[in-house]
This record gives sequence, structure tokens and C-alpha cells, in this order.
Amino acid sequence: MADYARSLIQELMSPYDGKKQVHFSDRNVCKHYLVGFCPYQLFPNTKADLGTCDKVHDDKLRKDYLAAPDREDYDYEYRFFLFLRSLCDDLDHRIERAHRRLHIKPMDDLANPRRDEMEEKMVLLDERIKKLLADAEAAGEDGQVDKAKDLSDQAEHLKERLEQLKHAEVDHPLVKQEKQMEVCKVCGGFLVTGDDSKRLDAHNEGKQHSGYLLIRTTYDELKHAVRTVGAITTGSVSVTTVDIPPIDPATTAHAVVTTALVATLNAAA
Repeated sequence: MADYARSLIQELMSPYDGKKQVHFSDRNVCKHYLVGFCPYQLFPNTKADLGTCDKVHDDKLRKDYLAAPDREDYDYEYRFFLFLRSLCDDLDHRIERAHRRLHIKPMDDLANPRRDEMEEKMVLLDERIKKLLADAEAAGEDGQVDKAKDLSDQAEHLKERLEQLKHAEVDHPLVKQEKQMEVCKVCGGFLVTGDDSKRLDAHNEGKQHSGYLLIRTTYDELKHAVRTVGAITTGSVSVTTVDIPPIDPATTAHAVVTTALVATLNAAA
């Protein structure tokens, strides 16, 4: 009975033991983890939480993959590169939006629900005003004078509403004694300008900042290691040109990923 229990535990604990041996190419294996790391594991219990990855993350499978002679036949590195790029692009858009929020009304305590709601209204109003003014200009150029005037009047009305919201924020007791805020260029978090070093250290050591720092650093290394001109169609890589600068695997932090990515793109070309 003890032997049976031991064998059962061993089977459950190891995805590659026994008859149910798992290969790194199996669908239930996380390919991002094989070539670098799984971004889904970086932000648990944070606002940046990407959700959970239900695939297998196993160091032995990673070693099997890295040692595989046909590793270059897989596109795992390029898929990892694209995923990191999408994460960086999404984050940059959020940072841009955060800067716009601060431009409309710099404030601290941005987590306050009332302020978040009011700020969201101001951002939407600002976007609507810009759209109306652009449409009015286009209508004027097309000779649609009445339409251009109507759109301009709508924009002016929304400008008045935006000013009312700004004054309402200033008069609200919760916005007394506000501090100047800034946006972290790495993770998009809000920081108090000139805050003490302990708070900054706590921010920099947090999961969100350190996770996005890893993502950005890895993506930048891969981006500078390989430049491709092409597109991805039906799951395959279409590369028209590939520029591969000199790479020193001994000093590159993600040399394994970078080298494999270069090989993948060479094979695709």
C-alpha cells in the first residue's frame, strides 16, 4: 500500500514520469516558460494581474527543450517576443492615459473611487471635445458651415462642463492638501513627486514594477538583437529581411532566448 501511495504521489508531482510522459511541445506546456519566463506568474494579487496560466511550468521540460537538436524548428522564441511586445504596447497606452489624467488634474490619492469616477469623466470629456473640434474643422473645409458651427457649439458646451468638473474637484474637501503626482515610466504606477527613498524603494521592489521591468528589459534585448520586417499570417512567420547584429552569448542576460530567436528568424527567412 505504501509503495502504491508513493508511486501515485510521484506520478502526480511529475508531469513527465511514467507512461504519461509529457513532451515540451505538448499543448499543455507553457512555451513562454520554456524560453524565458511566464508573464502570467509575475503579477499575482496586483492591479496588473494578467490572470492565471493553467499550463505546465517545469524546469526539466525547459532543459529538454534547450537541449533539443531541432529546437530551431519551433517558433516559441518568436511567439514569446511578440507576447512581450503586446504587453509593452498595452502598458505604454496605459501610461499615456495616466499622463493625460494628470495633465487634466494633477492629484494624489488617485485610488479614491470618487476621484477615479470624476477623472474618468474629465478624460472622456476632453477626448470628446477634441473629436468635435476636429470634425468641425473638417466640416468647415468641406463647406458645411452650419454643421461646423453646430459642432463648435457642442465643443464649447462640453468645455464649460469640463471646467465645472475641475472646479468641483478643487472645492471638494477630499482634494485639500494634494501632492504633485507623476507616473512611473516602467510600470505605470502613480508616484508622489519627491517622495522619500523608502517609499520609492518599496515601489521599485514591488511585484508590478519588478515584473514589468523584467518584461521591458527582456523585450528590449530581443528587439535590439533582431530587427525583422514582415508580418505574421495564419500562425507562421513571414520575414522579408533580417538584420542580426553581433551577439555575445557570454554577456547577454537572455542569451539563450536571443540566440534561439535569431535562429528561428533565420530559418523563417
